[in-house]
Formats: sequence, C-alpha cells, structure tokens
Amino acid sequence: TQECGIQKILPSECSEGETTCVGNDVWQCKENNDWEKIETCSGQCIAGSCSNVTSGEANISGQQNESGSSPFTGFLSLDRTTLMYAAIAIVIIIILIYLLSRRGKKSAGEKK
Repeated sequence: TQECGIQKILPSECSEGETTCVGNDVWQCKENNDWEKIETCSGQCIAGSCSNVTSGEANISGQQNESGSSPFTGFLSLDRTTLMYAAIAIVIIIILIYLLSRRGKKSAGEKK
C-alpha cells in the first residue's frame, strides 16, 4: 500500500524486490509496480537499506550527502563521466600553467 502523495516521489516502474529510500523509510517494490514501506530506519536509509551512519543526510535517491565534512569526502563516489571531465579539466589547467611559465621565461631571457 502507498501513502498519500508518495506516488510522486517513488518511481512509477520498478522491479519486484527492489528497494529505495524516502527519508528514513525503506520502500520495497511489490507486484504490479506497487511500493510498500517495509521499515523505518533508526539511523539513516541509504541506497535502499538502513545504515548506522550518523554524519550527513540521506537524500531521496538514497545517496549520502556528506554535509559538514571535508570538501573531498564523497569525491570518489561520483560517476565516471564526472570524474573524467574533472581529470580533463585538471590536465588542461596544468598544461596552461606550464605554457604560461615557459612564456614568462622566454620573455625574461629576451630582455637580457
């Protein structure tokens, strides 16, 4: 059975047995894409199951938001595409710094 308004939050299609989080509640997909709340977590609900993690907050998709922790916490949990773009940006910045430093050395050498 689904609670009032929860239909807008939960996916309309699911695989039987699939679980997801809504706040601290674990919901499980039953037959005919019907979701049922099966548990309320005393800690946090993360990725469709209860967790004892106390720092950060679980968002509706079940991924942990590490608010209040190091700015690099959770960086490695980013998807591969985001990491690839970040790596490319870092390489471009390094190349630009190198080229600008060489340009400065050449112009300093020409003044002598």
